[in-house]
Amino acid sequence: MISHGRLGRLLLALALLAAAHAFPAKACADFCVHFLLDRSGSMWAPLGSVPKILQASEAVRQAARDLPAEASLGLRVYPPYDWAVGEDPGLRIPLEAMGRERVPGELKLLNPKGSAPLAENLDRALMDFPPGEHVRMLFLICDSADIRDESFCGEKQYLDKAEEVEFHILALGVQDPADREELACLADQLSGELVHVSPEMSLSSVVLDRIRSSYLNEAERQRKLAEERARKQELSEKTRIRLQFRNTLDPYFAEEIEVIECSLDGNSFPLSGLPRLGPGETAEILDTPVPPGEHAVSVRYRRGTGPNAPLSQSGTWSFQVAEGETRHILCVPKAALFRWDCRCKEAAP
Repeated sequence: MISHGRLGRLLLALALLAAAHAFPAKACADFCVHFLLDRSGSMWAPLGSVPKILQASEAVRQAARDLPAEASLGLRVYPPYDWAVGEDPGLRIPLEAMGRERVPGELKLLNPKGSAPLAENLDRALMDFPPGEHVRMLFLICDSADIRDESFCGEKQYLDKAEEVEFHILALGVQDPADREELACLADQLSGELVHVSPEMSLSSVVLDRIRSSYLNEAERQRKLAEERARKQELSEKTRIRLQFRNTLDPYFAEEIEVIECSLDGNSFPLSGLPRLGPGETAEILDTPVPPGEHAVSVRYRRGTGPNAPLSQSGTWSFQVAEGETRHILCVPKAALFRWDCRCKEAAP
């Protein structure tokens, strides 16, 4: 009889084991897991006491069960079934989020028979992934290299795919030295991994551990990207220009002035009404985010109000804004010979 203490420890151990095999509650987008499954006749042979095809089926079944709902799962088999029809009979489950629902039915159809060249079917599997920015995991589960015409140890065939796909070869009981060398060369071509699965190993655990590790890495990458986007958004809100206009004219020249124009980097900035300022009064003319770098503001005003009031020249000032910095600018009217001007300068916050 198990004591309460031992039972509690056992339940805790089981909970920790389940947590270790769990995916994060929040799924990351664009995560694709594709299986290229060897169903040649030799897959009926046992690895340990269980046929290789049954171990492969169980690995695909557990992956389909444990993957987060948003992730896509696909299945391609080779050789294709004799009875299969269509342009691509080897592609049993296209990569899509709903693909896992078809896995149990497809696995029941597996009946290892015959053989087919690996290279040709690998080419097709690499083309199965949808376009776009995705995490692309491809698991080749096989028990031989199935070389026909061209060796994987020759000229590089998959250089353009090496950075696009996370490639894993799970070799089930491969003993032939030539096959082992060819599979090693193939893994090298795709910058992938070759795992020789022994009878003591669990193929399902090998698959799930790699999917989980890749998924967690991608979730962490997307978390960091989101943090960086938030940081840049916060900085962009802080990287801004605040411009004020202050009427410093003696009332003798004008009882009030009217700001009629403000432009930023040559583009007219709409004013909310036309600010009218009496002697000593200040109004905020512009408060807007800007990208880091050099900018220029220009302000123009009327000395007095109404369409017949004298217009000033445009006062322009160029300055630099660093990322995360708010530049405070103060513009004031300036009297000059036979004309009125405007002077801008940096002001205290």
